[in-house]
Amino acid sequence: ECYTRTDMAKKKKRKSKQIHVEREPNMFLRGVWAVMLIVVALFLLIGGFNMGGALPTGMFKGAYAAFGIGAYLVPVALIFWSIHKFKQEEHKIPFIKIVSMLIFLVLSSAWLHVGFVTGTTDAFGATTWTGGHGGAIGKAVGGAGLAVFSNILASIIFFILDVLVFCWVFGLTHQAWALIKNLFQRRERD
Repeated sequence: ECYTRTDMAKKKKRKSKQIHVEREPNMFLRGVWAVMLIVVALFLLIGGFNMGGALPTGMFKGAYAAFGIGAYLVPVALIFWSIHKFKQEEHKIPFIKIVSMLIFLVLSSAWLHVGFVTGTTDAFGATTWTGGHGGAIGKAVGGAGLAVFSNILASIIFFILDVLVFCWVFGLTHQAWALIKNLFQRRERD
């Protein structure tokens, strides 16, 4: 005979109490990262003048391959981020400052690419662009602009966008718009 027992003691599931302890961020390490940004910026700047040995020149060559002549703006970006890291109470760079400066770097390299390219037209009317000083990023973004516009128009568009983003990055929006307004305002004649 088979007996099935339904009243067997069931194991009680124990819920372990998980204690959630919030750790305070290590402000010292965040300060160290801010100083490291400045050190990397100095290395890039020294490497930009082909000095300092293999590490700084190699770092700058990598930045130059990405941003072209805009690589000279990368130390500015790193110092900008470092300043914002020190200024914030939590020693975190605000996300909008990271994004806005990256957009500025990308648009600058795109402008440097489209501003210095040379176009050659083949027998079928297709234009091939050569040259440019925007690096790989400038070539990619600027190439998209060159696919739609001529190099002069694309250069003007990227320059205007770059100036607007520069004003946004450094908080110059009100002053910049007032300056633009004054440039196009008619002056009264005596």
